[in-house]
Amino acid sequence: MMIRPRKPMKTQPRIFLRLAAVGLLIASFTFTQAQSELVFQDNFNLGVYTTDINEGLATRQSGSAGVVSYLESDVTGSEGGLPEFTEVFEGRLWIWVNDNGQAQSSTWVSPNRNFVDGPTFTLEFKLDPSVLDEGRASDDWAAIVFGATATGQFVNASDGMGLLFRSNGAIQFFDGGTAVYSSEPATIPAGEVQVRIEVTGEGFTGTTPATVALLVNGNPVSLTSENATYTRATGFRANYLTLLGYAAPGNEWQYTFDDLTVRARSEEHTSELQSRQVI
Repeated sequence: MMIRPRKPMKTQPRIFLRLAAVGLLIASFTFTQAQSELVFQDNFNLGVYTTDINEGLATRQSGSAGVVSYLESDVTGSEGGLPEFTEVFEGRLWIWVNDNGQAQSSTWVSPNRNFVDGPTFTLEFKLDPSVLDEGRASDDWAAIVFGATATGQFVNASDGMGLLFRSNGAIQFFDGGTAVYSSEPATIPAGEVQVRIEVTGEGFTGTTPATVALLVNGNPVSLTSENATYTRATGFRANYLTLLGYAAPGNEWQYTFDDLTVRARSEEHTSELQSRQVI
């Protein structure tokens, strides 16, 4: 049984985006789009409503990976009992949980591809983790799992890393099943945000280090209580992705993802370490 990630403790240090007043400098590994290959992008633009998330892939997607289909659980598939829990409309992927009294506490979607095109890569997407929670009172969440050896992985139960974004504006970061860091609420702005995850590595052998950085709306967000970035000494063995949403019993939420993008470089250590000031 999956364990619900814990709420951030009030005693933890608050790493807030508006720390420019104290001049906090953090480091972020970055590389420009011109230096990297567009492997995959899905803009989810169809012009029609559909519960078949694989409809119109050729018109929605671009990149060297070609057309990439999606996997999901049998129950939310187009022929399952809850196909409306994963939808494409208004140019976005919509993920529903516990809708209209139908209990399903988590819903997931995964591109059916192992993105090992380069050990230095970025994942980008737009996310709204509080579509129905205008007051941002809930700590329920939407998340991404990356660097995993399989699809359909839960945020704190994979062999990759998991990053969740709570409706109340907090984030929580997992290395496999280990909780690395939890921020305070209101760490990220309300509404739809632009998420960028930057990974700098040497390969997918599971024996070389990989360093991860997070930016939200272009601003660095810390992944540990001491450092902006996080390094896993053994890196990754694969790079399957999972997008998912969660709601506690009795809560009915929806989450949106858009412009899911993967870029990569194959050269080792081609990223440049830059100092960025949190704003």
